[in-house]
Amino acid sequence: MNIKFIAAANNFNFLDNIIEALPCTEFNTSRYIRRDSHLSGQDVIWFEWMDGFPIYLMANCHKLPGTKWVARIHRYEIYSPRTIQLISENQDAISTKVDKFIFVSEYIRQKAIGLFPWMANSVVLPNLFNHKLFPYSQDRERDKPNLNLLFIGRKVYVKNISLLLQFFRELRLHGEYGYDYKLFLVGADGDSEVEDHIKWFTEKTGLQDVVINSGHHPYKDLWKLMWEMDFLVSASYSESQGMGIIEGMATGLKPLIYNFPGSDFHYKPAYIFDRCDDFIHKIVTGNRLPKSYSDYAIENFSIEKNIHRYVDFLKGL
Repeated sequence: MNIKFIAAANNFNFLDNIIEALPCTEFNTSRYIRRDSHLSGQDVIWFEWMDGFPIYLMANCHKLPGTKWVARIHRYEIYSPRTIQLISENQDAISTKVDKFIFVSEYIRQKAIGLFPWMANSVVLPNLFNHKLFPYSQDRERDKPNLNLLFIGRKVYVKNISLLLQFFRELRLHGEYGYDYKLFLVGADGDSEVEDHIKWFTEKTGLQDVVINSGHHPYKDLWKLMWEMDFLVSASYSESQGMGIIEGMATGLKPLIYNFPGSDFHYKPAYIFDRCDDFIHKIVTGNRLPKSYSDYAIENFSIEKNIHRYVDFLKGL
């Protein structure tokens, strides 16, 4: 089966591991990098992100007989007024040419169907990760204080860092190790107002020495950073899945996930919080089950355990 993958802005970040894991004896895969690449001779055309160039191709390219078109939608495409308008303006072509839509979350799928009923012709397939890049830390099973909280992500509004800072401030007033806790904010700069708020809040509350706000960390070395941490915290009020959470869990980090819409589709109730007292309780009780978090991430989201879901989907088109 010949498959051509086309991504908006050539962003294959969530596809690279999947493409490489598809059995080469059954799938001949290629990426559409240049605009003069050919679309002929393909059994499947895969459009990644419902935005930009993929929409242009869907709207303007002739679909060759016998070729199947699939389009994967993540999250922002159905929340951004710009992309919603773009899809609306081209929905006659998209709805008739695309054979199947893919979502990574049932909640996002239902949200999309509410906007575009024709997207009901769809399936849910989770994003997958290479768990070998995030090895489990046996050291977590030692009896020691768990004091380091890790946030991974761009500093943007949707990550809800303001709530996280408030809850962290309250945490330091509780438990045996209250004033020893540290929060590490790791990720590329985002909205300047969010960056300003972090700086202002930490200085105003005296947390500037225990909230360590660093920038981008090389992806290949994230596991080393995670090994130094105890908890993976996410306060986002909207996520499609949260790959950073899953990768952290694979190393044995205890997840604390704010109850964003659809969080229960991916995560156990024990991993989710929506109140400050619940957040604090999950931390002061420590990271006592690190292997269970790793097992959960690998079983449900690793390429090794789940690539068959993509193989079955492609063969079933």
